[in-house]
Amino acid sequence: MENSEGQFISESDWQFLLKQGYLRLPGAAGGTALEELRSAVGGILAKYPHGFIHTPPYAHIRPQPRPDAPKPSDHTPTVIIPHIGFLDTRILKPLANPKLHALLQRIVGADFYLSHTWFQMVPPGAGRLSYHKDRRGSINFNILLDDIGPKMGSTCLVPGSHINTPPAQFCMKDMRTAHPREIDMTGNAGDIVFFSSEAWHGRSENNSQKWTRRLFYNFFSRSSRDTTPWHGVVDDAQIAAAREVIPEEYHHMFEVDPARTKALSEVKGSTLKRFGLGQSSSNDLARDYFYARSVYGKSPYHPDWPGFLLPYTSGLVQGSRFSARKYVSSMRPRPTAIVAAQAMLSKLRKAPVAKRQDAD
Repeated sequence: MENSEGQFISESDWQFLLKQGYLRLPGAAGGTALEELRSAVGGILAKYPHGFIHTPPYAHIRPQPRPDAPKPSDHTPTVIIPHIGFLDTRILKPLANPKLHALLQRIVGADFYLSHTWFQMVPPGAGRLSYHKDRRGSINFNILLDDIGPKMGSTCLVPGSHINTPPAQFCMKDMRTAHPREIDMTGNAGDIVFFSSEAWHGRSENNSQKWTRRLFYNFFSRSSRDTTPWHGVVDDAQIAAAREVIPEEYHHMFEVDPARTKALSEVKGSTLKRFGLGQSSSNDLARDYFYARSVYGKSPYHPDWPGFLLPYTSGLVQGSRFSARKYVSSMRPRPTAIVAAQAMLSKLRKAPVAKRQDAD
């Protein structure tokens, strides 16, 4: 979707994304593009009707097809197909749009990675996916392949929770239940929905009688990762085929360069700033607090690398200034105490057993 000035989104849309942490673009992948995406997904599903067994994305393990259909009562009831963009490159064609590329670069900086593409199909009766934050320095968008209404297994999100909020486990009594301010990322087939990895998000239950289908695309700044989930899993021929459908100037999405990431990850400034920007996970409360204090409301750009971002940041951190009051007030005593106790027990389990010293 382009506005009258030829941009992928309008300035008002950009401001909404900055403040709310999500944005729906109606019909941005509709028409013949949607038909092509559905055709590609249909062909892959014919070959892998039950999807793949879930493996951690950075384990660099080649996914194995799932032998049986998932059930709503399963721990992972959805049909998942990881790295789907490399199985049929028609799924990568939306990334050839120069206006979309410019928007992604605005969010995750120059020379960003394509981190992951995956397909998800949610069966009727599937339960919720717990609220969480994902690792920083990235952005996601979904392309809806079906009309999806409330409580039909779509991504759910708490608007504005990407800024000035601790990890969800410190703030919610039960992360498996609906948040009172949550919205479902609903829409019509062909809509594109952007959302920040740092927002509290999960997946709503599917109370309908329909399977619902979505394609996910994830991108992250080169300063934040030195590898991708597909690196070492997708073969060279598949990567070469992916490059064929993307303009040459965008091939950086498929180039893994740990040396550049190492150089970009160096942070100058105070000890607390370097501490806050030293890790991509938001689950360490102290690190997350100093990260927020160091970057919210400020420019995320790296002082020594024009166009590149500081590690684990995105363009969305400029949306609001840091508020210690808002950050701390989001926390709840009981969840915080439970997380603290769990962390202490974990450390005790990992602590080496002291060797007894012989008295003589």
